[in-house]
Amino acid sequence: MSPLALVQQRKVVYKYNIESNYDYVSVNILENYNDLIEAVENGSKKKWMIFVDSIVYGKQLEKTLKDKLECDSIIFITTDYKKDVDGIREVDEISRESMFSKRILITTAVLDNGVNIKDLELQNIVVCADTEEQFIQMLGRKRKDGINTNLYIFKRDKVHFQRRLAMVEKVRKIAINYMKTFEKWLNGDEKYYISKEGWLIQEQHCQIMKKMAENELDYKDVMKVFWVYGGILMLNLLAYHHLEILCSYYQRIIECFSTYGDNAFLQEQLKWLGKNQKETDEVINGCMKSRLDEARENVIDAMEQNKEKEMTKEEAKAFKLSIKDELVELIRNVECPKEKLDKVKGCLKKK
Repeated sequence: MSPLALVQQRKVVYKYNIESNYDYVSVNILENYNDLIEAVENGSKKKWMIFVDSIVYGKQLEKTLKDKLECDSIIFITTDYKKDVDGIREVDEISRESMFSKRILITTAVLDNGVNIKDLELQNIVVCADTEEQFIQMLGRKRKDGINTNLYIFKRDKVHFQRRLAMVEKVRKIAINYMKTFEKWLNGDEKYYISKEGWLIQEQHCQIMKKMAENELDYKDVMKVFWVYGGILMLNLLAYHHLEILCSYYQRIIECFSTYGDNAFLQEQLKWLGKNQKETDEVINGCMKSRLDEARENVIDAMEQNKEKEMTKEEAKAFKLSIKDELVELIRNVECPKEKLDKVKGCLKKK
C-alpha cells in the first residue's frame, strides 16, 4: 500500500481521560525570560528543575544563572549528555536515586519520559511547553510528596504561536509535496503504480537529497518528517500525522487570543491543571496584581533615587531603559484606548 493510501486511511481513535489533582501546585506567571532569572535569584533556595524548549536558550540560561548567582551547582542536560562527564553523572544519579545533586537542573525534553524525581528538596518547577502533553509530562516528572510545589509557567503571546505555526507548516509542506508526486501516479493505472512504487520512492529520495545539498531544504526539517530505511528516506506517517495535529492546535490557540486577549495561553495552561474559570481568573488576577504592585514600587524607588540628579541625554535613555518593563506593566493596567496604549508602549520600547 502506498504512503498516501496509508495516510488517507481513517482509523477510530479512542481517547481515555484520567483526572489528575494538582492542588499541591502554586502557580506563578512569567512574562519573559528575564522574569525567570529574577524568580530564581529572588525565589526559593530549594532545588529547581527548569524545562526549556531550546538548547540555545538552555545554554544561555545556565551561563547567566552561574554568573548572577555565583554558583556552580547548576547543570544543563540535553540529548547529548553522553558527551559530557557531568551530564552522564547527573543522569545516572537521577536514574538510580530519582534525585539530582545540583541545586538547579536545566533540561530539554530528554527528561520527559521514563524519569521520575522523588526529591523533597525539589520545590520549584519551570515548564516551558506549548502543548498539554508536554506540559503534563514535564510537571509529572516530580512525584507527589505532600510538599507544595511552586510551578512557573510562561504567558506567551500571539506572535510566539504564529512563529511556531510557521515552523510546523514549513516541515509539513515538505511531506505534502512528497505525497503529491505519489498522488499523480495514483490517478493512473494502480497495477502499474505498484510495480513502480519502489523506483518512485528512490527517485523522491534523490530529489530530497539534491534539494538539501543545494540548501533548498534544511536537513533538520527533513528528518522531522522522514526516517531512513535501507539507506532511503521514507515518509514518517506518524510524524506527519503529529504535524497535522500541531497545525490545528496552533491555529486554535492563535484564534483564542481574539477571545481571551493577551491571557489566552495562560487560560489554556490553567485549564490543563484542572482549573475552572473562576479559579483561572483568581490565579491570573492575583499574579497580575502582584506584578503591578512590584512594578509601581520599583518605579517609585528609581524616581526617588534619581530625582535630584541632572542627566545627560544618554543617561536619561539608560534610565528609561532600566525601568522600561515596569512602565509597560503600569501602562497595561491603565484604562485607555488600545491605539494610545500601543503608541506609548512603542515609545517606551525604543532605544
